[in-house]
Amino acid sequence: MRLPMSATLPGERPPARPISWSSANLTSVAIDRDDFAPDRFQRFAWRRRPKIALALALGLGSLVVLVVGPLAWRIASAELVAIKRGQASRSGRGWIALARLCGIVSTCALVAACVAFLMIIAT
Repeated sequence: MRLPMSATLPGERPPARPISWSSANLTSVAIDRDDFAPDRFQRFAWRRRPKIALALALGLGSLVVLVVGPLAWRIASAELVAIKRGQASRSGRGWIALARLCGIVSTCALVAACVAFLMIIAT
């Protein structure tokens, strides 16, 4: 079955009317707001580079200084979310995942150290 040239498929916009540049028609030209929607240009958006060095430095540093662990975990998780959403490039995703893992391990060690300290004080 052939569709007539003027028919549109479901979800498509009908073709635009030709614009006449006569002086009578200049006031009746309407601008379609969908043409300027911000998500139309989303695929061309500039993607920032992830903060690989910061996340990795905090992640590895948190294995020595346990207090930095939750901060490393938070920054690395935020960077992974930004990569997943497409706001940051995918380069260095593995290093950021490693920094997140180091942050999780050091946070668990920090909690265990705090519990052990409280148990020693309580006795």
